[in-house]
Amino acid sequence: MFKSSRKWAAVAGVATVSALALTACAAQTPSTGEGTPGASTDAGSGTPVTIEYWHRLPSVEGAKTVDDMVAEWNKENPNIQVKATALTGSAGESYPKISAAVEAGNAPCLAQIGVDRVPDLLSTGQLLDVTEQAAQYKDNYLEYAWGRTTFAGATYGLPQDTGPLVMYYRTDLFKEYGIDVPTTWDEYKEAAKTVREKNPDAYIQAFLPDEAMWMMALSQAAGSTFWNIESDAWKVAIDSPESQKVASYWQDLIDTDLVTNIPRWDPNFDKGLNEGTLVATIGASWEAPLIAGSAPETKGNWGVAQLPAWDAANPMVGEDGGSVVGVLKGCEFPAEALAFTDWLNTNTADLMPLGLFPATPAPADGFATPEGLKEFFGGQDIYAEFSTANNNVNVNWSFSPTTGVTLTGLQDGMGKLAQNGAPLPELFKAAQQASVDSLKAAGINVTE
Repeated sequence: MFKSSRKWAAVAGVATVSALALTACAAQTPSTGEGTPGASTDAGSGTPVTIEYWHRLPSVEGAKTVDDMVAEWNKENPNIQVKATALTGSAGESYPKISAAVEAGNAPCLAQIGVDRVPDLLSTGQLLDVTEQAAQYKDNYLEYAWGRTTFAGATYGLPQDTGPLVMYYRTDLFKEYGIDVPTTWDEYKEAAKTVREKNPDAYIQAFLPDEAMWMMALSQAAGSTFWNIESDAWKVAIDSPESQKVASYWQDLIDTDLVTNIPRWDPNFDKGLNEGTLVATIGASWEAPLIAGSAPETKGNWGVAQLPAWDAANPMVGEDGGSVVGVLKGCEFPAEALAFTDWLNTNTADLMPLGLFPATPAPADGFATPEGLKEFFGGQDIYAEFSTANNNVNVNWSFSPTTGVTLTGLQDGMGKLAQNGAPLPELFKAAQQASVDSLKAAGINVTE
């Protein structure tokens, strides 16, 4: 299965913009034509148009590839031909490639973009306003996922997948240790204590020092809103009571040895899952196939539960990951590009085996959990849990044009915790200042 490197580079060369400038790219009038809504051949000449799509979707044994899906589209839509190109290297390396292509004037029409990087590309003028052409597809997507493509009332692409947090846990070990699945963070701490008492070599969870996005998602689940647009400025509220509550909670778990400190992408993390020294892990929906691949010897002994809540009567979830397909500046045929994008992103039966959880509403009978995953998770319909988590995502959340700066600083600090670095509450204060400074340095109006 595909693994994102989850390494975040600082945003370089951010253009001088204000929040009002986020609507600067003018929408083009959608074309009309036969077959696909809002699509046409090249200037009405009868010549097929060609759309290029850059992506990071994996190839998975036994599943359709992106090239397979594109071939199906091309056969059914002779007037709109699509060429798919898989980006190589780490996830962070994709964005300089996209930027260079836009600057050179030879960018593809479409590119897969992490939800946290959309404002970055928007603020640097790399995305095309496709508000009019995209409007017809809005009802096909979850409201919060649609919000990741839209800023100041303008839309720049379509949602592809989501990454709501859930709790993965060893059902056999929970039973052996007499632990009920925690529904609140107070219960989670008690469960962590029980694990340490029952097995001194085991922990309920690893704190993930290489996953700043994960830490951000936990804050989102507490009701935090790191960034929001107010009038003509970005409001920064990273150092908020909600975020500090999360930071203090996890710092306490670290200080009292109730969680261990293992990077998510360290081999010891997989070893802990396989050997049972990590009894649970909080992660996004895309973690399911990775856990199955990392801990094959534990097949049938895993379950998925909702994220513990701060307020049991009002559970909220954060999102670690997810992506959109953005329309890049210079795209000559945005209506045609969006027609393909909507077809692809709503083709959930083919996308889910690639590890993507849909950004679309679940059908009445729910999304079908792939048989391999269902077997690994003891017959549980884990996709029903993911859908519930999607419905509980804190929708009052935005990413900023300099999210990368905040993530980089936060992750650097998290990596030093094991070496007596600054505690998490202090890291959140530093992240607040770093975000404010980076936005101001980019010429963006800021309020705190």
